[in-house]
Amino acid sequence: MHVDNLSMDFIRKLENIQELATLPTVAFRILELVEDPKATMDDISQAVETDPSLTVKILRVANSPLYGFRTEISSVRQAIISLGLNRISNIVVGVALFTKFFNTSARQNVHMREFWRHSTSTGIVAKSLARRLKISFNEREFVGGLIHDIGKMVMIQYFPEQYDAVLSIIRERQVRDVVAEREVFGVDHNVAGRALAKMWQLPADLTDVIASHSTLPELSNARDITAVVRIADLLCEMWGASSEEGILELELERERAWNVLANIRPELQDLDVEVFTFELEQEFKKAELFINLMLGD
Repeated sequence: MHVDNLSMDFIRKLENIQELATLPTVAFRILELVEDPKATMDDISQAVETDPSLTVKILRVANSPLYGFRTEISSVRQAIISLGLNRISNIVVGVALFTKFFNTSARQNVHMREFWRHSTSTGIVAKSLARRLKISFNEREFVGGLIHDIGKMVMIQYFPEQYDAVLSIIRERQVRDVVAEREVFGVDHNVAGRALAKMWQLPADLTDVIASHSTLPELSNARDITAVVRIADLLCEMWGASSEEGILELELERERAWNVLANIRPELQDLDVEVFTFELEQEFKKAELFINLMLGD
């Protein structure tokens, strides 16, 4: 079978997995409302509150040290007032995806936990990096980090034996994950993730993050947010929250994503990278907190 045929075969398999066909209902509804200029704060609140479990998780996140509010947030409406409409909407989408696809009972749950540890870490570090660079994405960078490897999640959850083969190739031959994935699946996780993003009708910027974070081609629109997520992705890989990307060493200043950010913020060229990354690493340690908030009853 040619690679092209193998690639199409895998994409067709994704499209035939019923559970993957659509976003969680609440997440899809929230994305619709955010794009609707007539939508109100109460519309968003009511949409979230149709899912009691999700509501609890949103309030846990809003009251966590991730945001550091001094007064307790006791309702979704209050969370929206405190965090802002765009930010809370993006958190809802991210949390809904996390909750839907974290399967702790499956045989592959060790891989899945490591996947979400990496993804959560990337989201949190991306948020901190954007703040330090004074670039506002309205929390989109957090969601982008959380779902940037969603194609890999599909491989882990629905094709565990093939994914084990991918890991074996990465470890034995010391190649990058995308190389091993193409060999086993015919596509890499970027291509699989892009197919999933289109099925879910995700916004264009998040689709670009998912499809292009590894290569960072000449994107026309979402180049800056994709670069932020990619730098966070690489740092988390180096700090031990690994997605088995197969990276053995990292020189941040040589990365294409770093050069993209340096063009936006020229002061990065004179930055003490070691001090800068040490400060970001403190934010990285909050990732386990987010996972525990999501997995709590």
